[in-house]
Amino acid sequence: MSKKEYNPGYQGAIAETLDCALQAYPRITVIRVDLHFPMMDEYGDMPNCFPNTEGSPITRFMNSLNAKLKHDQHRKIGQGIRVYPNRLRYIWVKELVDGYLPHYHCALIFNKDAYYHLGDYDLNIPSLRTMITTAWYSALQLELDPIIDTGPLVHYPENCRYCLNREALSFSDDYNTVIERLNYLAKEYSKHYSSNYRTIGYSQY
Repeated sequence: MSKKEYNPGYQGAIAETLDCALQAYPRITVIRVDLHFPMMDEYGDMPNCFPNTEGSPITRFMNSLNAKLKHDQHRKIGQGIRVYPNRLRYIWVKELVDGYLPHYHCALIFNKDAYYHLGDYDLNIPSLRTMITTAWYSALQLELDPIIDTGPLVHYPENCRYCLNREALSFSDDYNTVIERLNYLAKEYSKHYSSNYRTIGYSQY
């Protein structure tokens, strides 16, 4: 199968989710992130090192991230920092290339007025990167040491952040650039369709 073949239904879901976010907020931030499961030899054979792959890890990830975003807003209010409304919107796809564990490609969409900077790799600092990374480890029930660990199971691709402003003169070109980038999630290559599990999920609002 060609790596350049795309699922039109997935492409439609991507555009619909992006448009929904732009209807809610005039400026949005889009973050591309990949979520991986660990190989067992990376963690040894200690019982507390095995990831929880039962049920739906991606659902647990989204729930954890939403909880962290809510906590972050309360933290900022307590510190007298102005907060802006933000509803997380997302698209994820499940893929399997080699091995027995899948991985997820995700696009996370935020109100740009609320979240603009991803932040650096210091997980001691309350940043968007920290919340995303720790949410995945929480979903897998794996411990993450913020002092020495940068969260290798969470990969941020090169040029992983895009911003759209629907009032900008360059909006049409910028929008097409983001759609083109996110269409990577719709590629047919490495998709394993099954009636037993979903291979795509996206926010329904």
